[in-house]
Amino acid sequence: MALTVKEEEFSNTLIKNASAFDRLKLGNLKNLKIQKKLQFLYLILFVLITGVFFFFLIGNFYSHGKLYQVIKNTKHTTVGFKIDRPHDKVLSSVLKNKLSTYVKESFRFFKSGYTQKGYLGSENDSIELDDVANLMFYGEGQIGANKQPFMFIFDTGSANLWVPSVNCDSIGCSTKHLYDASASKSYEKDGTKVEISYGSGTVRGYFSKDVVSLGDLSLPYKFIEVTDADDLEPIYSGSEFDGILGLGWKDLAIGAIDPVVVELKKQNKIDNALFTFYLPVHDKHVGYLTIGGIENDFYEGPLTYEKLNHDLYWQIDLDMHFGKYVMQKANAVVDSGTSTITAPTSFINKFFRDMNVIKVPFLPLYVTTCDNDDLPTLEFHSRNNKYTLEPEFYMDPLSDIDP
Repeated sequence: MALTVKEEEFSNTLIKNASAFDRLKLGNLKNLKIQKKLQFLYLILFVLITGVFFFFLIGNFYSHGKLYQVIKNTKHTTVGFKIDRPHDKVLSSVLKNKLSTYVKESFRFFKSGYTQKGYLGSENDSIELDDVANLMFYGEGQIGANKQPFMFIFDTGSANLWVPSVNCDSIGCSTKHLYDASASKSYEKDGTKVEISYGSGTVRGYFSKDVVSLGDLSLPYKFIEVTDADDLEPIYSGSEFDGILGLGWKDLAIGAIDPVVVELKKQNKIDNALFTFYLPVHDKHVGYLTIGGIENDFYEGPLTYEKLNHDLYWQIDLDMHFGKYVMQKANAVVDSGTSTITAPTSFINKFFRDMNVIKVPFLPLYVTTCDNDDLPTLEFHSRNNKYTLEPEFYMDPLSDIDP
């Protein structure tokens, strides 16, 4: 701020006349005071934002540090795994294919009121998006005396272990870790031809036996060397996993092979024939498989138990409540090989009609407004327990597609 008073206008450090005093432009002094107050407010705001940011970082580091200590000190074998969320892949595909405008227009159409009765589309709606594998838990293991590494899906919905062989000439095998029997001194030949079917296709190969390692546990185990995985395309090529490690029951396995965990108990490698999946709340993309026991520090409160009703799957009786609709005595399979909750189309369509949602034509998405109060809590009732899922957990905001 420039003062316009000249030296000759001062006398004994006093201003001689009123005009010289007026030229001091005291309004500028007021502006300067306001400026300083604003700067002080900005400083406070900056400190608050910085504090919140560092609080978040410290909390995050604390959660990871606490988890690391639990894993380090546990007496049970614990294997880390990644979590692959199909929903993230769908949104990624939508954005990659520049379909956000299409979704936005569908949403505007929905908000216009023309679809109050709901448009559910048809089962044949489709579009050329990358196929999404409903994979959830996959982590690393090794096979052979030389510990050849593989990325496995830890799948409670199947019961065999398979990896791609060096003899596999399928397209998907070209990008995978391949098992080489000739490189392992602990390999035992079997050669029995076998094929195993999944919802996404069939793999073919033959039985072999070698040392399988998970964390610090190892055991000789009979598995399948896959030579043909063409039926899994394009899912297989587009996913990170090499093979599948089934955690289902013996009667589900091809060849009546005991599950890995049961075989570990038979060989006295673990205390108990059980395994657990732990999913940290602070990170939706990682998890941990514990073999041989339950790590108490992974959870709070009492454990709940459900009675299985099938010899093949981890299957239980549940009544499903969704608003006013109820599906009684549903056979619910707890399956770590998929990250979706599935139900019959007829049941799904019933409550979608009352929820004020619309299916985006040709896309595997349903949209609604964020302030939709018609979304009920999803409840699963067993004989002894009730499990609830609030709307915020079964609906995801399309944050990257602003309508």
